[in-house]
Amino acid sequence: MTATAHVEVDETYVGGKDRSMGRPTEDSGSKKTAVFGMVERGGEIITRVVPNAKGELLPLITGHVIPGTVISSDQFKVYKNLRKLGYKHAAVNHFREWVRGDVHTNTLEGFWSQFKNSIRGTHKSISRKHMQKYLREFEFHFNFRRDSSSAMFDRLIQAF
Repeated sequence: MTATAHVEVDETYVGGKDRSMGRPTEDSGSKKTAVFGMVERGGEIITRVVPNAKGELLPLITGHVIPGTVISSDQFKVYKNLRKLGYKHAAVNHFREWVRGDVHTNTLEGFWSQFKNSIRGTHKSISRKHMQKYLREFEFHFNFRRDSSSAMFDRLIQAF
């Protein structure tokens, strides 16, 4: 991702119903799977399954996003260190607002919505073990959304 880009970052939790309080983790016995995404506005998306959203998000961001990039996020505490790492960071408080000027995570929120609706509508549920495979399929569709349908099919065939 380029330094002149505007990148949205967001985490979400996919899976069964939890009765526990706070953010679910594998260690807490939660049935939910933590997933993380980064999308360059007008560009591509990257998603990953993360065992613990608190400890693994910053290394993913620094591994894929160039310092100096503008990053929009929600107010999850992990993102507070982005400025110290050289990023131009702004966050929205989802309890009060969804967008403030060009600061929002709406692209990723829309992606998560389509992903979760697809699981509920097509598969009913998927295991944590295979979650990354399903995320990669959705990444592929998102990243090649502007290609003609035959070009997407040709790329898919070449992958095998």
